[in-house]
Amino acid sequence: MTPVRSCHSWHRASLMLHISHYPIFIPSIELTCVLVYTPCFVSCLGCASPPSHLIMFPLCTARDPKPFVLDTSELRLTNLESNIVDEIFSATDINTEQVTITGCALDNVENVPYSFCLHLEDIPSHVNLVDYLRDWDGEVLFVNRCLSFDDRVLTELTAPRARSQDQGQDQNPGTANNTHFLASGISELSINDCPNISVGALMNLIYVRKEYAASRPWLDNEPPISRLFVGGQGTRFRRWHVEWFRENMEEFLYCL
Repeated sequence: MTPVRSCHSWHRASLMLHISHYPIFIPSIELTCVLVYTPCFVSCLGCASPPSHLIMFPLCTARDPKPFVLDTSELRLTNLESNIVDEIFSATDINTEQVTITGCALDNVENVPYSFCLHLEDIPSHVNLVDYLRDWDGEVLFVNRCLSFDDRVLTELTAPRARSQDQGQDQNPGTANNTHFLASGISELSINDCPNISVGALMNLIYVRKEYAASRPWLDNEPPISRLFVGGQGTRFRRWHVEWFRENMEEFLYCL
């Protein structure tokens, strides 16, 4: 029989929690749970044969609305349906430095958690990444093998938009800043094997954000994108492109 452990919180900041391949809820009268395979966790408990062990944590309870507390250095979500991703984000209080999402549908996912670093990998091509990035406010973005990360997304990341009332209006003496960018905190961007982006759209993104930050030096939460890494299939850079990026950024790396 497969051992199953139950917990209501996860306070192991040095470990990684990996939720994968369990898009099925276990219903009961007052409790909804999801099975989570966590090799790091079961190994630290001294359990033998980690692949045969599962962790079970509550996503919601009728009597106790307190969210599941998830405190971990990295959260990985792999091959999950969008409703599962949304349920995890909605019912958990997530405190993590990095979120890695691989092969998950992200349609209509709300309550996107803050993470300093976000990895998006092999996201289905029908997913509108703009909708997900609209609610993410981290600083480092990695995008690997995502066909839907294209010029349209870069254009959305480039265009300042009106600041909502919930976001407030930042005031500087004599100047009101009533606009902000999608995913405005990005300072480092890594793109690999995303063939639907162009050099022109990337140049425009870097230039506009750099000029915006320079004209608003009091805004430390909307920095320019100072580091860019592009590799794999797709965009081809000429020598003058490379020189332009290196002149306008702290660090630029391009690898075929």
